[in-house]
Amino acid sequence: MLPALFLASLLRAGAPADGVSVTPEIVEISADQAWADLTVRNLGAEPREVRTAALSWDQEESGAVVLAPADDAWVFPARALLSPDEARRFRLSVAGAASDRERAYRVALRVSEPGSGAEVTALVPAFVAPARRFEAPAVEVGCPELGRCRVVLANRGSVRIRPSRILVAARSRAGAAAWELPPWWVLAGGTRSWDVPLPKASDAREVVVTVTLGGQELRAACPAPRAARAVRAEPRASLADATPSGP
Repeated sequence: MLPALFLASLLRAGAPADGVSVTPEIVEISADQAWADLTVRNLGAEPREVRTAALSWDQEESGAVVLAPADDAWVFPARALLSPDEARRFRLSVAGAASDRERAYRVALRVSEPGSGAEVTALVPAFVAPARRFEAPAVEVGCPELGRCRVVLANRGSVRIRPSRILVAARSRAGAAAWELPPWWVLAGGTRSWDVPLPKASDAREVVVTVTLGGQELRAACPAPRAARAVRAEPRASLADATPSGP
């Protein structure tokens, strides 16, 4: 497991004036280059110490982030003391040739204030470009049982994708009930899935999922499972009832 420092707050560029700024927000390393720089500036009135680490980044189908110390990437310098308003450049370097899929990392920047002991950690996304870049997203929806559907967004391409919107609509004769799922990155070759409960009172006949990704929309639909209707049992006439009576 990672130390607790990696579970601290996420810093972004344009941090409050009493913190630090980190630029760029996303570190990109091209396929023909083995390094990229990021800059940390101390915006406070006191010195700040910055300690660095390179972490490999994976994600579970549930969306949970999995981080581990990287054995093919490192950050230099590993430690620096920044005076007030001082900016320092840090370099992320990676080993190995470009692979078929984009490699994902997080640059951990542990920022502490020696005087007060306060500290926070920035986990800056970093990506190494693949040998060939292409996108191939796909969305599916299935409703295996009454009141529940499963949405799957698969990334079959060589680079990450990040939808701007994921809309689920349950359509019925009366109209449509719609709600959104939280969008996030799906790493190259990864899959993100959601279990989506349908409203109990819904008389939905169809569930439609629309994913907005860049300038395109992906759409998938499936019939919604419906409760079995009660069938009224009519009494059946017996053979005796059907036999004519004698004169």
